[in-house]
Amino acid sequence: MCSQYENIAGMHWFGQVRLLRFDLFRLMNEISPEATYQQIKNKKEVTTAAGIVCGMSYEQKGICYERLARDIMCLAGPSQDLYTDYYRFLWAYDEITDRQKRRMEYCIIGMSAYRLWRDLSRGSQRLRALGFYPQTKKLHHLDWAEDAAGVWEDRRICEKLMGQDFLERDFLGRFPGIAEICETKREEIYTPSKEQREEDAKSIQRIFHKPYPETYKENLAILERWLEFLQKNSIKTVFLFMPFPAQFCELTNGEMKRQTYLALENLCRKYGADLIDLYGDQAAFSDADFFDWSHLNAAGAAKVTRYLNEYLMRGTKRENGLRELHLRPADAQDCRFLYELRNDPLVRAGSFHTEEIPYEQHQKWYEQKRKNENSRIYILEDAGALVGQVRADRDERGESAEISYAIAERARGKGYASWMLAAAEEQLSEKGFCRELLAEVKNDNIASQKVFRKLGYEEQREDYGFSYRRAIGKNAGGK
Repeated sequence: MCSQYENIAGMHWFGQVRLLRFDLFRLMNEISPEATYQQIKNKKEVTTAAGIVCGMSYEQKGICYERLARDIMCLAGPSQDLYTDYYRFLWAYDEITDRQKRRMEYCIIGMSAYRLWRDLSRGSQRLRALGFYPQTKKLHHLDWAEDAAGVWEDRRICEKLMGQDFLERDFLGRFPGIAEICETKREEIYTPSKEQREEDAKSIQRIFHKPYPETYKENLAILERWLEFLQKNSIKTVFLFMPFPAQFCELTNGEMKRQTYLALENLCRKYGADLIDLYGDQAAFSDADFFDWSHLNAAGAAKVTRYLNEYLMRGTKRENGLRELHLRPADAQDCRFLYELRNDPLVRAGSFHTEEIPYEQHQKWYEQKRKNENSRIYILEDAGALVGQVRADRDERGESAEISYAIAERARGKGYASWMLAAAEEQLSEKGFCRELLAEVKNDNIASQKVFRKLGYEEQREDYGFSYRRAIGKNAGGK
């Protein structure tokens, strides 16, 4: 590595060989380890992603991506600005549409009351822009673009010599705990001391001190160009205004907040975008949903995920209006629905008990299940229509529960299963029903295998197919 030599020009071979600065490769990887780890994940996630979320660390930490009802990939990261968002989106769009010949369905853009005034290249953390270069191939308002392009070309040469993943292997070896750092949702609750609250207030006031009218205009222009592209390509656009603790809301710059809402309203009206506004919703979020003065903890992230899932499952272009999903405990009136679902040919084919059963036998079984304290049965409704069921049977120790589910024929292939299982997990966790969920899936039941993998269950190969396991509640480590 040429960085080991003090006087390169004095070497007899100088000018006869091409010097590759491996230390610069590492700099681009390690200037923002979270961004690098995320981009390594993105290479795999983009093969199935139906959409993306852009934004800052609020969206990165504040959403449980593995529990979303659709395959939505995280492109949000620490300190990102809208310029970086836009070019990371273009990378994902090219990967999905040009290389994989698939359609991108959703683009979710994270917002706060100061993002329209934020420019990463003008702040103290501008070097972080190097961490996003592998995807963006852009450096906004910085003088290093030519140097970065040269380093990138050198990296390509090294990839031919040492393999395309040589830098990834080097990075993961130097940061062995990065996956846990990035993936784990924090469990702590924001309870600052008086002194800490005063320090936090200074931090909040600093991020709103942005007297940059030209940056505001430039960011609006970026959004205009971005939304025009999204509308032209029929990609559903959503602005996600994240929630913040009470102190943050109190110290928010009122004029910046007003201008932000006005700009978003105009953009939504002009380009048909939607706005999910969770900012300052004290009825839904409290300080107990945050681990610091701006970031959601595991409980808060679960709430945001639920709001997003409700939106994703609505099917906003349905002719009969928006869908309203509701998971409720089964009651006596559900006996017939469960019976018909149990005897559905496709449900029986995926079950370990494939025989058709008579209604009288089902009635007795259902009465026993409803009285059993170790069983829970939930019904999924969409605008009042019954579309699925999920059941959890707890073991005698109260530690584990085996989970099974079924979706009505008319509702299959629309993402209901993922939403239903995530909602059931949340209810079982809140009630302390069990510490982990187990499932068994036959080898030819590909649809269920995909659902459990998507929801983050640990998978184990078995003779019959696959077994799945997932810790829930506080035992999940926030994952």
